[in-house]
Order: sequence, then structure tokens, then C-alpha cells
Amino acid sequence: LLQKYRTVRHQSESSDGTSAERSNHMDEVCSQNMKHMEASEGLRTQIGLQKQLHAQLELQRKMQLQVEEHSKYLEMVIARQGESLKQLGALPRFQHSNTQSVDHKEAYREQTADTDSAEGSHPEKE
Repeated sequence: LLQKYRTVRHQSESSDGTSAERSNHMDEVCSQNMKHMEASEGLRTQIGLQKQLHAQLELQRKMQLQVEEHSKYLEMVIARQGESLKQLGALPRFQHSNTQSVDHKEAYREQTADTDSAEGSHPEKE
């Protein structure tokens, strides 16, 4: 009878140890799963933000192209206006303001060329 008691007690102790080990293992697995889920959610958020930034960048590029087109159009209008004024004999007064306008345009072109060359050195934008 004592032998049976010892055997039953030993089996229950060893099964308690096994269930505790299983419980610890399950806790570790759950903890790892939570970490993986958090990392996955972080990556999804980052990808979403990158998509938004890419869309904003594309919009800025389109707007920059429109600004450049408008600038070319205005240059053409100013040139035609200068020709018209020249034909009317009003060039001496207009020539001074036209020269200032050209100086401002050149400064803008240099500035945008510097910006474009700086942007070209970033491989992420390609």
C-alpha cells in the first residue's frame, strides 16, 4: 500500500512538472507570437507611410513640372510683349524692367538646378 502511494505521488509530481513546463512553453510561444504581431503591425504601418510619402512626392513633381511650364509660358509672353513694345517704340523704358526680370529668372533656374542635382543624389527617389 505504501508503495502504491509513493508511485501515485511520484506520478502526480512528475505530471505537475510536465504541465508547468508546458505552461511555461505556451507562455513563451504566446509572448513570441505577440512580438511577431507587433513587428508585423509596425511594418504594415511603415509601408503605409512610405506609400503616402511616395504619393506626395509624385504630386510635388507634377506640380513642379506645371510651375516650370507656366514659367516658360510667361517667358514667352514677356518676350512677345517686348517685341510688341519694341515695334511701338517704347523699348527704352521697358528694357530696364525686362532685364531685371531676366536676372530673377536666371537666379531661379540656378536655384532649381541645385535642388534637382541634390535630389538626384538620393537613390530612394528613383
